[in-house]
Amino acid sequence: MPARPEPADLDALLAEGGPVLTESAADGQTEVTFVTTGDRSPLSLWIQGVRQALPQRMRRLGPDGRGRQVWAYGARFPSDSTLTYCYVERDPLARLGPLRRARLAASAGARDELIETLLSRSFPDPAAPRRVPNVLGLLGRQKAPIPATVSDWVTPLALPGAPGQDWRHRPVRLGRLVTERPGTGPLARPVTVYRPPRRGEAGDLPLVVVFDGEAFAWLAGELDEAIARGRMPAFLVAYVHNLSRRRRIEELSGDPGLVAALVSEIVPWLRARYDAAADPARVIVAGAGLGGLAAARLAHQRPDLFGAALVMSGSLWWEPRGRAGRPAGLDLLARLARERRHRWPIRLWMSYGTLEADVGDRRLTLLGAVERFARAARPHVDELTVREFPGGHDTPCWRPALRDGLRHLTARWRSF
Repeated sequence: MPARPEPADLDALLAEGGPVLTESAADGQTEVTFVTTGDRSPLSLWIQGVRQALPQRMRRLGPDGRGRQVWAYGARFPSDSTLTYCYVERDPLARLGPLRRARLAASAGARDELIETLLSRSFPDPAAPRRVPNVLGLLGRQKAPIPATVSDWVTPLALPGAPGQDWRHRPVRLGRLVTERPGTGPLARPVTVYRPPRRGEAGDLPLVVVFDGEAFAWLAGELDEAIARGRMPAFLVAYVHNLSRRRRIEELSGDPGLVAALVSEIVPWLRARYDAAADPARVIVAGAGLGGLAAARLAHQRPDLFGAALVMSGSLWWEPRGRAGRPAGLDLLARLARERRHRWPIRLWMSYGTLEADVGDRRLTLLGAVERFARAARPHVDELTVREFPGGHDTPCWRPALRDGLRHLTARWRSF
């Protein structure tokens, strides 16, 4: 942590450097001190998607010149990192020891309840000028694909060497964005559909299916702008929502019902209602985390339906709880090994963040899973691209990954 700021001097310090203080360190690292004021007690800092994934209790420094309590927390990150953070009031983990915190994080039921509690008590940095939607908080949201309350927002932070990102929110201006609920059975779910401002030359529209639609539909305006400016060809996007946070885990980790829903309900519905393309060469499936795992597995199972997959921070290490077996990534790798002479006729674009947490078991972590999967898949697929981004399991990685991945995978559509 940089030199401890004196609370009485905080007003002038924040006016000069903002609510986050940075100081260069050795080996390309930056010392970062997060500082905030307020009478909330206790306060924790939640830097999302990085190795210290749980909130960290902040240090109370005392009152500033106006009598407000000053809170601070220091950490070190690579200087090219882009992060998102928020503050948590009355953090239930604040007084727990490391062992108890780890046990809570490892328990599926306790973790789900814990995340809901943390989200309900979180808020973005009130002194920062920018904020972005909290992807974690939007998961499972049925009615609103955009943030609705203060706890739905987090604050972005780009360190001095980080690549630039434009965090402005872009509404859909030229295309159309509508949320519908196709189907009537238990697998029916909301689908937010983006329709571009112009039609494809062949009379049907190329299609991109994105998992976790309630968390990613807010990016539709960026695609709308890119298509309008000619940076991407026109294509239809179907943002497929989850029914709940818990159902998301059950379905995206490998429930065959999800495949049935897409094939028997959602994709035919898109073709009938929106003239979505039937040619798999013009259809992409995309997702992040468990959505990335589902995209990879679905593209492997149905190459007749999807000609490309965009896998962002794919949870290929995932092992279903409560039953023995290989983690999902190892299981898929084993299938590829058995199919040494069989081609997997898809184009695969994969990405990961350099600060992603080492989740998974001892056999396979997230970063290890991406590397092993890429090595195993390369001889089988038509094309494989792997990119890394300086950030964690979070929006600063997925936002450029979605843009860059779609730009790469849709480039050949211009010639159809």
